[in-house]
Amino acid sequence: IGGLGSVVGSILGAAFVTLLPIFLTNAPPVVGIHMGTELQKHLEEIEGKIAELQDLQQTLSHLVEHCAGDHRPDCPIMDGLSGELHEASAKVAKLH
Repeated sequence: IGGLGSVVGSILGAAFVTLLPIFLTNAPPVVGIHMGTELQKHLEEIEGKIAELQDLQQTLSHLVEHCAGDHRPDCPIMDGLSGELHEASAKVAKLH
């Protein structure tokens, strides 16, 4: 019986090692767990950050194109920055 138990144990162990990856691959969708959900959320966050950076790039490019680089009081860069500061202050005021 000792030898038979050893053989059966080996077969069950081999079956477990073989079937476990198959189960783990197929079971989550069957029970309603979507493995890609977290990855999709992360991808959407990255895409949002990329869009923000592209907007910033366009704004800065526009300001650089329209700035003479001298000491004129009508600098579009300063106007743009002061406008952003004013908007940020307004948002903070709304929160309080």
